[in-house]
Order: sequence, then structure tokens, then C-alpha cells
Amino acid sequence: MTLYSAGHRTTRDLFTNGLFTLLGDDKQRAAFLAAPQLDLTVQEFLRFAAPTLFIVRVAGESLELDSVATDPTTPVLVLLGAANRDPERYTDPDHFDIARDDGRPLSFAIGPHACLGQQLARTEAEIMLDAIATQLDLSRLQIAAPAPRWTQTGTFRGLDALRVCY
Repeated sequence: MTLYSAGHRTTRDLFTNGLFTLLGDDKQRAAFLAAPQLDLTVQEFLRFAAPTLFIVRVAGESLELDSVATDPTTPVLVLLGAANRDPERYTDPDHFDIARDDGRPLSFAIGPHACLGQQLARTEAEIMLDAIATQLDLSRLQIAAPAPRWTQTGTFRGLDALRVCY
């Protein structure tokens, strides 16, 4: 289950969530077509439409967060999706901007429990985006009916399917 969810589902959701967002924003799509920056675009996919919304961690030591004290065994819910939209961290955080280059999002977590497969997931998403942009002409792709449905299962959020027409 871990290999499926961590190695497949998150990468699928990373790509489809991001592609859906890109196809729905004509200005950003035009910017991508004019000067494709695969790494920054995928990074913005991860920040803006993260496939993993939260993780649970145990600090292992006493903490005080916003005047709330915890003991070393208290589970802490880390809202990755919210952190990726933090206005103290990102300029205009609710705006999708593929040229944004103000640091990596927290979508893969950080520290000793950061996702081991994050570079592979980024690379896979870049290859998929490059293939669609060059082989299918991204300027002609449109989101097809019916409108996609979002599914959230536990920590993961993604589209059931992303239908496009050419």
C-alpha cells in the first residue's frame, strides 16, 4: 500500500492537479508555451495544488506552538497544503504563477522524514509535461466534459480523471 500511494498515486495527483490548473489558466499556459521552465512549473504544481494535504508527525520532544504545549508523544497534524499558501512565505500565495521562484514548497515534507522519492516524482512530472507540451501541442488541449471530480482519500487529494480534448 505504501509503494502504491507514495510511489504512484501522489505522482499521478501531482501531475493531473497541476495540468488541470495550467489548462484552466490561459495566461499561465501562454507563459509556459512562450518559455517552458519545466522545473519551476512542476514546483508550482506542487505548491498550488499539492497532492498530499497533510501529514502527521510526533515531535519526540515537548513543543509549544501558538501557546499550545504538547508532550513528546503528542501527534501533530502538519497542513502541507496550508503551508504552501502561507502569505508570510509566498508572495500572492493564492495566485498560480509558473514563474514563481521563491523556494520549494513543503509538499514532500522536510527533514529526516522528507519523501525519499521526491526527485523521481519531480522528474516524472517534468517528463510528462514536456511530452504533452511538445508532442500534443499544449496550446490546443482543453478540459473536456464532464467537469472533473475531486477526490480526497485520507491525506491525498486528486482528480478521479482528467479528460482533455484536442
